[in-house]
Amino acid sequence: MSDAQLAEIAATPVSTIEEVIETMTAIDYLLPAEDGLKWFNFLYLKVTEKVLENPPVAGWQSPVWLKRLDVAFANLYFEAIGKWITEPSSAPKAWQVLFDARHVPGIMRVQFALCGMNAHINRDLQLALVQTGQELGIKPRRNTPEYRDFEFVNSILEKVEAEILPVIATGIVGVIDQSLGRLESGAGNRLVERGSFMDDKK
Repeated sequence: MSDAQLAEIAATPVSTIEEVIETMTAIDYLLPAEDGLKWFNFLYLKVTEKVLENPPVAGWQSPVWLKRLDVAFANLYFEAIGKWITEPSSAPKAWQVLFDARHVPGIMRVQFALCGMNAHINRDLQLALVQTGQELGIKPRRNTPEYRDFEFVNSILEKVEAEILPVIATGIVGVIDQSLGRLESGAGNRLVERGSFMDDKK
């Protein structure tokens, strides 16, 4: 495995959710278990697969918006990887903690996953919402079809976290991983819920 291969995988922007999954799957196959980026990518891959495979019973209320948001969001992640490998100083600062620590021993897998969530949600989500809104002429508001779809995706994130924590956890360290995950994953979910959509009053 080489970072040159990783940069090559991440270099081509995706345009569909299926392509998002293909790129994340290629990254998952490439990265060894000792690479901390693998565990955020693994979590992100599983969430994206669930979004594609498990829409609401009545279907997405704003499917064009949701798919475009998903793609814009993922492209910011892939772009951050490419920048870090080709020119580290140009990579978003929010991602530098995870990228710097990718190969540091002794860090738990769940910590890598949560660190990636923090960078992606706190930085990239806001940018993806603005970009998608500008492209489609949709201003994020609460109590809209877009907001309800967003909330459904948030519920998928909560379920996937619960499902994959045992997979991420291993051995004695895994017991600690799962305990930490139960404490920290709720914080991650609140990051998704908090402040991503504008109040109608504003």
